Amino acid sequence: MAEIKNDDYLIVTTESIDKNGKITTGKSGRIIYGKKSHVEESSFYKFSRAHSYAYRELTALLKFSQTYPKMYDTFEKHQQDVIKKGLNSDKIDFDNTYSMYQYRIALHRQNLGSEGMKNFKPPEIDEQMLEYSIFKEFLPKSLDFVNEVSLNYIVSLFEIYLSRVIDAVLESAIYSNTIPVEKITSDLTRKIVGSPESMKRMLKEIFGFNIVNKEWDTFLELFERRNCFTHNDGNPTPKYMKTFHVDKNHNLTPNRDYISNSITLIEQFMAIIHQYFYSKFIKTYVYEKFLD
Repeated sequence: MAEIKNDDYLIVTTESIDKNGKITTGKSGRIIYGKKSHVEESSFYKFSRAHSYAYRELTALLKFSQTYPKMYDTFEKHQQDVIKKGLNSDKIDFDNTYSMYQYRIALHRQNLGSEGMKNFKPPEIDEQMLEYSIFKEFLPKSLDFVNEVSLNYIVSLFEIYLSRVIDAVLESAIYSNTIPVEKITSDLTRKIVGSPESMKRMLKEIFGFNIVNKEWDTFLELFERRNCFTHNDGNPTPKYMKTFHVDKNHNLTPNRDYISNSITLIEQFMAIIHQYFYSKFIKTYVYEKFLD
């Protein structure tokens, strides 16, 4: 990350994120001289900002994915307590709507007496009971929806990160003349970000970067699963079924652990990409353009 200290210079700082999602920052001791506007427009600054932005968003998403189920649990317990108090019983089976209904009738029988009950018609479930019934019905669907949105956002964050990194690296490569101009086309970034397969192939072809990671198949599955939700209503596509050997009825809905593991996976690949491009291109650019 790069932090602007005043109008004349910029101090390079580093960021790290521990297993609990806490961000720590330390100064590298390097001072880059030049006008603030020049630094902000430089490929080094764009490269650093891409990395910082993606990590911050992933960290926030990780915390959210771990917190929101607890929010639902708290809300559910509150509703149960309200219903217990209203029905004057702590023995209600909340997984059985009919159980709440029975206690509601018993309460009316107690209040009305035997004579009053002769003309009594079973009441509708009151507002709290109805809200709880709806909550229990739609809770699993809402949790699934949040996880599906999170899955899409994780992949989108990586694509945004990679496109910004490639743009910054191409800018530095043009400045340093480290990549033949004929290889740099207007749609190069779009082609690289198009899919994991094209990313791997073109990073090797254009930048000499061969991504080697034992989690490549897991990485590929993450992107293909996102495509299933984006383009096929959450059902396995023919490509997904063929690649990962599942049938068309395979459930792809991600759970909390899947989201958490996916965030960790994306951070690993971002670290690999960041390390390679910084040491191969950005570091040279920084020394040539800014450092004494």
